[in-house]
Amino acid sequence: MRPRTTKGRPKTWGRRAQEPGMRDRQARTDQGLISGYVLKLIRESLELTQEGLAEDLDVDKHTVQAWESGRRPLSATQVFGFVDLRNRLRVLGAAAPLVDSLSAAMEADHVLGFALSTRAGAIDPCSHPLARWVLPRAVSEMMAWAMTGHAPSGLAELAEARRRGPVATGPTLSASQRAAFFEHIRVTAEEALSAESSQPRRVLLRRQAYYQAGWAPEAEMRDWLESMQRRERKASPRGRGGWSPEWVAERSLAVALSRVGDREALWRYLRTGFNSDECEVANLHYWAYWIGESTGTHHEDSFMTQDPGPWTGARVAGRLAGSLMSGNSCVDLYVHTLWALLKRPIGPYLVQTDQALCASLVDRSERLLDDDVLMPEARRELHEMLGYIRWVQPGLRRGAVDGR
Repeated sequence: MRPRTTKGRPKTWGRRAQEPGMRDRQARTDQGLISGYVLKLIRESLELTQEGLAEDLDVDKHTVQAWESGRRPLSATQVFGFVDLRNRLRVLGAAAPLVDSLSAAMEADHVLGFALSTRAGAIDPCSHPLARWVLPRAVSEMMAWAMTGHAPSGLAELAEARRRGPVATGPTLSASQRAAFFEHIRVTAEEALSAESSQPRRVLLRRQAYYQAGWAPEAEMRDWLESMQRRERKASPRGRGGWSPEWVAERSLAVALSRVGDREALWRYLRTGFNSDECEVANLHYWAYWIGESTGTHHEDSFMTQDPGPWTGARVAGRLAGSLMSGNSCVDLYVHTLWALLKRPIGPYLVQTDQALCASLVDRSERLLDDDVLMPEARRELHEMLGYIRWVQPGLRRGAVDGR
């Protein structure tokens, strides 16, 4: 065993950095909760103990313990220290996607830590993290993991395989912490709607708060979302039917309401919110950003109306096709988005060249139609997609995707 040494070790590893504006905040273990758990999954995937990883990283065992528990957030390390940590993990053999997920976990920790250590109503809404950055799926799924226990798609199998005995299956907030987070979300959204409600950053804050509220298990969240929907319509009635930041807020409200049990809210939105090509294109551009297929980072929702640059639609289509399940509360939105995607110029190329995608669509679509859970308009769109795919790929049959 190599002797312990601190020579060459980044000085900020294992101790909390002093950040501007953080000195008077109560220190919370949840500020590194999610990234700490991801680091734990990486360590377990390498079949290392905490002591073994500490030795390979040239740090103390207690430092690894503190990172994994969130007591010493990884985000408190300096940039070069975090870069060095990721490189060392890759050299040890950690899978690149798993190491890359550390960044998304740290971003999620930042938002979560801010919400749990900042009194809502005591700050300018435009300075809130949710008002300054359009969260991508990778970060939002990390936050949802701490709220719901459902691991992000890329980590679900690893998280399940590595759990043995009575141990946590993911980054877990206490009941009081979850209650505090959702209370922060409610108060912050209400504050952002109370004045200058049409200011783009205030709209961005509200609609991202609505999306997060949809993860709440409490029944009263549905009542709150419905009340905010009424307030949104009163404050910013949309008469022209085209895209606006408020259109995106309506979308997030409909998705959140569907997730807490009101699927008809999403159906109403789908029937009235896509009556212009501008909105159809904006929805596709948002999905491309959300999935990570289009490049760039956005700080306002106006990016949805702009050219995102080259993207094939393959990742968006694959993600949506994999979500065509009757138990998915937003399945009608997924169907409509796929239908709209295949009608764009990139649609025929996808159907003609991606047989695996087409096989998945055929198999999942027919199962979904058998379950009879879709709104009539979504059923019609699904039938149209199936007809087109079978016309282009006549050899596809039901069950081709899994060999049945």
